[in-house]
Amino acid sequence: MESRSRLRSIGVVVGAVIVGAIGSGIWDRVLSPAIDGVMRFVADAYGSFSAGYRDAIYSQAADVALGLTSPLSMSLLVLVTVLLLGIYSASLIHLSGIFDLRANGPFAKINVLMLTLFTLAMGVISLLITSQSAAMDKTSVYSVRSMEIVRPYIGEEKYFLLRSEFFSVDSADSFYDFNGRLIKNAEDAGVQLPEYKPY
Repeated sequence: MESRSRLRSIGVVVGAVIVGAIGSGIWDRVLSPAIDGVMRFVADAYGSFSAGYRDAIYSQAADVALGLTSPLSMSLLVLVTVLLLGIYSASLIHLSGIFDLRANGPFAKINVLMLTLFTLAMGVISLLITSQSAAMDKTSVYSVRSMEIVRPYIGEEKYFLLRSEFFSVDSADSFYDFNGRLIKNAEDAGVQLPEYKPY
């Protein structure tokens, strides 16, 4: 009983801090840039090891631009689902008495280790999905805004060719080619594109 009331108190305090941070503007100045930095680091780090992860960022950015997917909302749904499943399974384990996490002996340590590893694995998977989704969203917004910025300077035919190339992107390399042409068009027109660093 004591642990439940302690957990409930911690949840109330964390919720109050988050709501207070959003209301006071700390979110815009501190939390949002920090979260963006973590997401960027995770996407860059894992993308350097997994070409498929990095390619998916660019190949699915066009789907985001068309509104076919909403990656951030999907990844948040995954994160919330994993969290709820973790809480539900922990409560089932505790209530059924299958595992007594307070017991002594080797089995108690194994049970705690299994729950900890499961929680860490789900956390890492959720972080990877959320980071990839944030990268897709940023890439999509950058690409669409940039094409619209150069549109008056390159004419409709080149604009639609550029747009077709964007929607044909299927890997990181094809996005880098597209982005190179986009930057060259902007330089020729003497216009500034939004700030963006490829993953």
